[in-house]
Amino acid sequence: MYCYENKLMDEYVNRAIYHVVVNININYRSSATLGDLITITTELSKMTEKSVIFKQTVLRDETILIVADIVNVYLNKSNNAIIPAQEMTAFWEDLRLFSNS
Repeated sequence: MYCYENKLMDEYVNRAIYHVVVNININYRSSATLGDLITITTELSKMTEKSVIFKQTVLRDETILIVADIVNVYLNKSNNAIIPAQEMTAFWEDLRLFSNS
């Protein structure tokens, strides 16, 4: 939802960037049931030269249901070359400045 509300997906298309999930490590700690209200938080966990790793936590009230590490790379659509993570950081910063104006 955040990506669509803040036009991030549009900018990926406009700048010919592919966002690719290359690995997910999920730890299931507890289950949710139909009707549960859950919260999903996402935070930057780690950056390497080529990848960005986000940590997602799924909660029901204070109970942690799932913790996942999601490894992402970003590719230039024209040549499928990996865009360095530092360039993506600059891209996101530019968008944040743009959206606040």
